[in-house]
Order: sequence, then structure tokens, then C-alpha cells
Amino acid sequence: MNRNTREFEYDKATIGARIRDVRTKRGVSQEALAETLHVSRQTVSNWERGKTLIDVQSLAEMARALETTLPELLGEPEMRRMVERGGDTRRELMTIYVGLSLFVPAVILLEFMHGTAASLWFACALIPPAIWFSWRAFAVERDLGLRCAREVAEYIERGTLPKHSGRPRSFAAYIALGTGLWLFLEFILGLLS
Repeated sequence: MNRNTREFEYDKATIGARIRDVRTKRGVSQEALAETLHVSRQTVSNWERGKTLIDVQSLAEMARALETTLPELLGEPEMRRMVERGGDTRRELMTIYVGLSLFVPAVILLEFMHGTAASLWFACALIPPAIWFSWRAFAVERDLGLRCAREVAEYIERGTLPKHSGRPRSFAAYIALGTGLWLFLEFILGLLS
């Protein structure tokens, strides 16, 4: 676990504890708050336990529902850090996906070089950055609870997090998906040559 991930976990736990404190002081149950915010009780529980990070829109709705302000709900330093970290995370995800998109032309070029000594070196050079980009994307998406391309795109474009509490994909699912896409690309390129 790197330093940024530990800070992120700490912030989730701190924010969750403050949400729980304000909610209990107001005498509101998790079920009632979840119904007001149009999320499941499990989602509210995950926020309060620091398992997932609440998105800014839900946070604003929660402040209205609990008749409080964002600074009171989060505390001024946490609120400032959350906004800054959201922008940094969005930029990081954008960079990761731009990097991953560059592998498509590289794979096509590799197919045209098929059978040459340079193709083996080129393929070996592509593997480490592809693994790093894929792992980093998985880690960021897991921390934010993003489960599909639409949710990732909405987060990058608007900064909105999904309002679900379902189980996110595992890294094995991403490996299977990547392998399937690779085999499909190999099949299509095999038909074209």
C-alpha cells in the first residue's frame, strides 16, 4: 500500500466517523438517511465505516437532509483535501486511460512486425507498462467504487461517483476481460492479414 492510498484510507475513515457523529446527534437512523439520499442503508454504512468514499453530490444532499453545513459535516481541512484529491484522482485516471489507449496502435504495429526479432523485444517492452497501468486503474477504480466504463467516464468528466453498494469487479475479472479483448483483437487482425 503506497503513501497516497494510506492517506486516502485515513480520509475515508475520518469523513465516515464525522458523518456518523452528525447523523446520530441529529437522531436520524441509517435507514432514514439512506431513503432521503436514494441509496441503500448498506451504502450509508459503508460511508460511515470508511469502506467507500462519499461523492460530493451525495455529501451536499446529506448536509441538507441533516440540516447542517458541509464544513460542519466534514470539517474544513477534510473538505478542502477531499476537493483537491478528487481533482488529482480524476487527472490520474485520465492519464492512465490515455496511456492504455496508446497500447492499441502499439499492438497493431506489433502484428505488422510479426515474426521479426524486433517484434519479440517490442512485445516484451509493452508488458511492464501495460501491467502497471492496468493495476493502477484497478486500484483507483476499486477505491472509488467504479464498476463500469460509464461510471469511470462520468467520474472523469463530472467528478460524480456512483450511488451503489454492490460488489466491485476483482482484479481477476479485469485480467479475464483484458485477455478476452486481446484474443478478439488477435482474431480480427488475423482475419485482416
